[in-house]
Amino acid sequence: MDIKTKPKKIMSIIRLSFLFIIFLAVIYYAFGEKINKRLGNIAQSHVFDRAGIISSSDLPKFEWLLDLIEKESDLDIKFLFLKTIGTATIEEVAVEKMDEYGIGRHGREERGVL
Repeated sequence: MDIKTKPKKIMSIIRLSFLFIIFLAVIYYAFGEKINKRLGNIAQSHVFDRAGIISSSDLPKFEWLLDLIEKESDLDIKFLFLKTIGTATIEEVAVEKMDEYGIGRHGREERGVL
């Protein structure tokens, strides 16, 4: 590669990178809000009280404490309270919910507890 073609190649790479960034921005603009609405609450929450055990005044305290633990120790802890698990075993429900909520996937070491 001679000196004259090197700047052209660099400019070509810059143009492609710029177009790729624009493409990603358009995709995010088009679908980002839908994705954030679907996953945002799951990623942000630590307590899922489907059985109505925790009072609404205590819920923010639990969320604050579990968020602090996650930031300090990189451990994603979630509590899930269900009225019933039907015919499934506790282990089956736990594995399903770990995958559904992405528990442990936010940290550096992917550590999580349900």
